[in-house]
Formats: sequence, structure tokens, C-alpha cells
Amino acid sequence: MRHFRTLLAVLVLLALASVLIAGAVTPAPSGTVCFVNLQRCLDEYPKAQAELQRMRDTWQGRLNELEDRAERLREMEGELAAMDAKSENFRQQRYELETAGMTLERDREYALNRLNAQRLELLVTAYKKIEEAGATVGRRQGYAAVQVMPDPTETLPADSAAAFEVLQRRTTLWVNPGFEITNDVVALLKQDA
Repeated sequence: MRHFRTLLAVLVLLALASVLIAGAVTPAPSGTVCFVNLQRCLDEYPKAQAELQRMRDTWQGRLNELEDRAERLREMEGELAAMDAKSENFRQQRYELETAGMTLERDREYALNRLNAQRLELLVTAYKKIEEAGATVGRRQGYAAVQVMPDPTETLPADSAAAFEVLQRRTTLWVNPGFEITNDVVALLKQDA
């Protein structure tokens, strides 16, 4: 019996030593909770990135046109400064400049609101796909749950009250790298062409 205990102790030590020597992170066992880096999934999801780029390309022309209009208004302001402020021509030009400025601001606000709405719609669609991929990986591997891991690049606000609010919203403080399945989820997302 004594030899059996000694042999068992040696086997346990050898198993622990092999893990330490190899430095390997073993995959999460079935029935555990695993984690996904949501931002990395989005960054490495080709379909979502292509849609974001297409949206940026579509809107860039409109935003450039708005900037050109703003530049023309700045030029008109310069011309107006050189005019006699008491003349009828000055009052007419100032009225046209103010009207064009209000129209430009309204157009800019509308364009930015539309751009933001399209961007959010695209992100919601991408996040749903990421969620589906995470669920698929979780089911295949028999995990109990797949959660979003905390963003490692998140910095706390300088204001203590705001920082406290951010910390209170966190549900996970740390994730063991052996329980992160982001690579598996990204691989599944790359198949979505």
C-alpha cells in the first residue's frame, strides 16, 4: 500500500511538472464557462469589416462635400469682413451667409445621424453573428456558458465617480487564458462569407 501511495504521488508530480515545463494552457473542460473577446471578434470578422469599409467609402464623399461647403462659407466670411457693414450689399451677403451656415449645420447633423444609425445597425448585426458563433462553439464543446471577457485595453475615467460606475458594471474581473475561446469563434466567423 505504501508503494502505491508513493507511485501515485510521483505520477501526480510528473503530471504537474509536465504542464509547468510545457507552459501549455489546456483547453477548457466541458461544462465550464468560457470567454470571448468581443472587440477582437469584430476586428477579425471579415464580413463586418468589409461592410464597415463600404459604409465609410459611401459616406466619405458626402462628408467631403459638407467640408467643401464649410470652406466656402469661411471664404465668404472673409469677403464679408472687407465690406462696408452699413451697406445693403453687406446685409444681403450676411443674411445669405447665415442662412447657408444654418443649412450646412442642419445637413451635417443629418448626415452624421444617418451615418451613426447605419454604423450601429451594422454593429448590432455583427454582434448577433458573433453571439451565434460563440453559442455554436459553446454547444459543440459542451461549455456551460460563453461570456464576453472584460476589455483588456479599457482605461478608467480620471473622475473617481465615473471610474467607480465603470467598475460597478463589470461582471468579470479576470479571465484565465485557458478559458478564452476567441480563436475558435473568429475561425467560425471567417467561414461566414
